[in-house]
Amino acid sequence: MKQRRRHETATLRCLIAALDNAGAVQVPAAKRDYSQHEGRSEHVATGNGDGPTEVPRRRLSEDDVQRLLHNEHEERLAAAVEFERLGKPAEDLRAQAAIIAGYLRPPS
Repeated sequence: MKQRRRHETATLRCLIAALDNAGAVQVPAAKRDYSQHEGRSEHVATGNGDGPTEVPRRRLSEDDVQRLLHNEHEERLAAAVEFERLGKPAEDLRAQAAIIAGYLRPPS
């Protein structure tokens, strides 16, 4: 960020969000049913056992991270191809894919 590399900073922020989302734990349906709690917002953690609270995040393995990076890389390349097919510029998508490629393990 200090070097003002706009594309790299934006791409890394997207990857951090994707990794954060990948670590989210699915809340069981029983915990998501707030209809029985009149007057309570589903967005407020009560912490007393009768509503939503923080749960530990899923730990991602190195393979999980590499799979996520690979998917993000492939999505950007596919989007770039589609943009180009439609006659739209795809340089940003290709630049993002190149940045992500720098974090991928070499194929074994």
